[in-house]
Amino acid sequence: MFKKPLPNEAPVLGKAMTRGVNKCVIDQIPDGEYYTLACAIKRSVNPLNYFFLNNALRDLQRTSVRFPLEEDTEVFLTLRDRIPTDPAITINPVKLLVAAIRRGD
Repeated sequence: MFKKPLPNEAPVLGKAMTRGVNKCVIDQIPDGEYYTLACAIKRSVNPLNYFFLNNALRDLQRTSVRFPLEEDTEVFLTLRDRIPTDPAITINPVKLLVAAIRRGD
């Protein structure tokens, strides 16, 4: 959940998931307007590939969602290869994953 459709800062909320998980529930979302983005980083023997996300699968909900919601809402994202109109993913997913592990998420 990002404040802007350009994911150039840490998400307000997010979850790191492992292979095979295809559903994610995010709750306790602070009031505000957010964009939903998901990306999948392909496993690699080269650690540098985890920092360069041009080849990561992705999808972005191009319309924002305002919280609080009047009712529960589902967002469906279909991960796919990058297309020219996609924004660059400039966040550091490894840093986010390490922070999540430290918090016990």
